[in-house]
Amino acid sequence: MILVPKLSEALTPHQFEDFAKRYGVQARGSGGEHTPAGPGGKWDVSNYQRIGFTEVELVQKMINGCEALISAEQKLEGGAGIAEAMGDHADLLEEKSNFPVWKPGSKCLVRKFVSPENWERLSKLKTSKGFDLA
Repeated sequence: MILVPKLSEALTPHQFEDFAKRYGVQARGSGGEHTPAGPGGKWDVSNYQRIGFTEVELVQKMINGCEALISAEQKLEGGAGIAEAMGDHADLLEEKSNFPVWKPGSKCLVRKFVSPENWERLSKLKTSKGFDLA
């Protein structure tokens, strides 16, 4: 477990998970996968990949991933902005349309009844746990 309160505050749970994944680690919140951080920005971190690597490689990936997350936290503590703290991974902060793209001929009911305008409006809503349609 690591405590990164400033990073947790600056990123949504989904952004934090994606940021961690770029360093080869998986971050889980206090309630398990895809949940927000626990008290004080507490995250359970483990290797994203587990099969096909030696123990030494897995330990090194964990060290590198935790160092990267802690480094971003330290930059935020030093007064840096979130984009600067994330460095090359600041693209995760960009607003993107997350309207699903379906294959031609798809019979998905969401495609049939939800327009891009409705999706954009609904995707801004969050549950009490901090989740949205994205």
